[in-house]
Amino acid sequence: MAFTIIKTAPLSPNTAEDLEFKMEIGVVLFYYLYATGETKKNKKRIGTLRKAMGTRNLSMSFIPTEDIPEGIRTPSPDVVTYWDIDRGEWRSCRRDRVVFVGDEIAIEE
Repeated sequence: MAFTIIKTAPLSPNTAEDLEFKMEIGVVLFYYLYATGETKKNKKRIGTLRKAMGTRNLSMSFIPTEDIPEGIRTPSPDVVTYWDIDRGEWRSCRRDRVVFVGDEIAIEE
């Protein structure tokens, strides 16, 4: 699997809208703050910075067919959903917690 890196100008720097737009095209590096507290399973703390690489482009070959959503679901207006490249699963973050969106997008060749 080969990738091409393209540079983009932000729609509106470091916002959820900018992130969603870029993730529709390819893989994007971004940072957000955890919005939930500590649980037995996870030791994440409110306000901890999380680095993520994600996409919403369903044509990416590394998203397993069985994990591609079927049908139409109305997304929550409060969160950004994405396929987490490192964790290999769907994740989400609160829109108001996005703090940095990279200016490069990786697309498959």
